[in-house]
Amino acid sequence: MKIEYLFFLFLLFGCNNQSVNLDKSKLLIDTLDIEGSEFIVFQSYPGRDTSCNLTIIDCNEDTVYIHANYATNGFELEDFDDNGLLDIRMYHLSNIGGISELILYDKKSKSFKEVKNFTEFAQPTKLENSEYWYSYQRRGCADANWESKLFRIQDFKAIEMGKIDGIFCDSDSIKGIFIYKTSEEKMTKIHSEKMLKEEFIDRDAYVKDYWKNNYKKFE
Repeated sequence: MKIEYLFFLFLLFGCNNQSVNLDKSKLLIDTLDIEGSEFIVFQSYPGRDTSCNLTIIDCNEDTVYIHANYATNGFELEDFDDNGLLDIRMYHLSNIGGISELILYDKKSKSFKEVKNFTEFAQPTKLENSEYWYSYQRRGCADANWESKLFRIQDFKAIEMGKIDGIFCDSDSIKGIFIYKTSEEKMTKIHSEKMLKEEFIDRDAYVKDYWKNNYKKFE
């Protein structure tokens, strides 16, 4: 769809149900083709304007989705869940790093839906040949403490299944790596490795290898 036509729609409909004369140089814009239907995704450009949250319109000029929050670091289209359809990742600036929101297309209702709890899983990475992802995030003490969570997506909700805690802050009396199987009801420790220091651990490799080799224990 031509940008000139898209800009006309912006002038006509505005953003967030308001009449706004938007300069297209201040907009992040992308087009989305899903099963033969075209959609336009846009929001105010990060750092320039925050008057327009992420909005999706269809080729009939109808607004089909407006996100509740503003993506402070923009958005991208990617096939996050490997189902052959592009999804919308909304990125946020934070001191944790890697925080994002996820919007998927629902084939049944032919609408877009936010994945609940997705911001709880920083820097999500897909586990190959599985239906699971794992996260990684810093937990303070100059990054001496960290965590990684195993999760899946079901009914547009991110569900935690397991967690690795790396605790190596000098102020912590017990240091090491502690692994839990988690559910909405409880958290059960299934493995621990007490250590005095973390200097011999490659965090990225440890997390990746552990989830790759052990994710079935958390099903």
